[in-house]
Amino acid sequence: MNDIPGNTDYTVEYSIQYIGEEEYSVIDYIRRLIVNEKQELGVTTIFTRRGIDRDESSFLRLDHNLTKPGPYQLTLKVTDNIAKKTVEKSVLLRLFEEK
Repeated sequence: MNDIPGNTDYTVEYSIQYIGEEEYSVIDYIRRLIVNEKQELGVTTIFTRRGIDRDESSFLRLDHNLTKPGPYQLTLKVTDNIAKKTVEKSVLLRLFEEK
């Protein structure tokens, strides 16, 4: 199927990672040590798609349980599995605490 002109086969990887000045604050460290509370600092998802159109389009919803306010880096990486080429782009975003 991959050798037919116009077919697509690609892998998409996205990740959101916390990038604060320090990965854990003292409070986070104590909470994890004593209370054993799980602190979510990132999420990564990978999936592969195949199609018969030259221009595949897809909708991506970032479903996460991140609650720690602060700066995060969103990275999207797409690999063309037929041409064996990869492109990657990152942007910074900030999660604010609700008041």
